[in-house]
Amino acid sequence: MKKQYERDDIDYREIAGSRTFDFINNKKLRLLLQRDYKSAKTCLINELWKPTIILYGSLIEAVLIENTGTMSFNSALEKSLKNKIISQKEYYKIQIVKDLRNFVHIHKELSEGGEINESWARTFSDICESIIKRFKKEKSHIG
Repeated sequence: MKKQYERDDIDYREIAGSRTFDFINNKKLRLLLQRDYKSAKTCLINELWKPTIILYGSLIEAVLIENTGTMSFNSALEKSLKNKIISQKEYYKIQIVKDLRNFVHIHKELSEGGEINESWARTFSDICESIIKRFKKEKSHIG
């Protein structure tokens, strides 16, 4: 019996491809994204909701900024919506990403009483995966 990683009916390169950030041209940024993606996954698996949210939020921000050529999360978000890189529903979810990600500042979390929980952590993960897959797919059609 073959071990799972030796199976030939599963294309692990394709599955892992979404984690390579090969649609990012800046090699140094790509390495940072890979590192933080791995950390975000580890945090999610270990039920560390706040670092999961912060890491996925920063990944979403970096990917959108890099792929829109803008200098801020706000302008990247607006341009992504305008160019139909993200849907309107994703746009509103990412607005929440921006707000919750700022709970890295404990006093902000305390004063605003935001929710840091599994549901939001998984939502951030899902949004991030969706954006990664979209840019990867877009690059494969261009390249």
